Amino acid sequence: FFFFTYEIVDSEKKEVTLYRAENAKGRVVIPSTVEYNGETYTVTALGPRKVAAYNRSLGVRETDGRKKNEWKVTPPLVKDADCISPFTGYALYNDYTNGIYDNKSITTIILPDSINELGDAAFRKCYGLKEVVNFPKGITKISNRLFSGCMALESIVLPEGITSIGKCAFIGCSALKEITIPSSVKTIDEFAFADSNQSESGLEVVNIMNSEGGVII
Repeated sequence: FFFFTYEIVDSEKKEVTLYRAENAKGRVVIPSTVEYNGETYTVTALGPRKVAAYNRSLGVRETDGRKKNEWKVTPPLVKDADCISPFTGYALYNDYTNGIYDNKSITTIILPDSINELGDAAFRKCYGLKEVVNFPKGITKISNRLFSGCMALESIVLPEGITSIGKCAFIGCSALKEITIPSSVKTIDEFAFADSNQSESGLEVVNIMNSEGGVII
């Protein structure tokens, strides 16, 4: 068995982020909605939780003027931080602990049309991931390290509407031979297709599309 864990990110709009898929294997279908306390919530994002934190050695990362003793210590400790804010919206950090990433058994991820964000490193270290099916139209960027370490990913077609490819987005994707980049992409950040200490880039074909859907490079 495997289960999904969600975080409510907007209680008024009834939106949640899927940030954990424990023991997920094989072909994984992400639902578009979930039920909680009799309410229906829309799954709009995948990725790490956003938490407010401070590092003891650096001092409180406070942006609202609250004092250090007003921050609550919450175990288990977030990486590189040892306290979690009792309020939200300040000094946000990605909590990569127990994420959807670092999974050797997921081979296919099918996204619902409700998804409009794939957070930083959402699929990081999904070593067995071979394909992502159905990029929703609401997704406009390939986030930093989104597919880093996905060593089984062989090819991917990014849909029209993607405007940027983030830093180290495909780093360490040693099996990636071909990628199709739409005309809507305006920026490709550094090391987007680099190798890593564990593997070398196997990228051979990069298709750059024009607005009519034809390959120009």
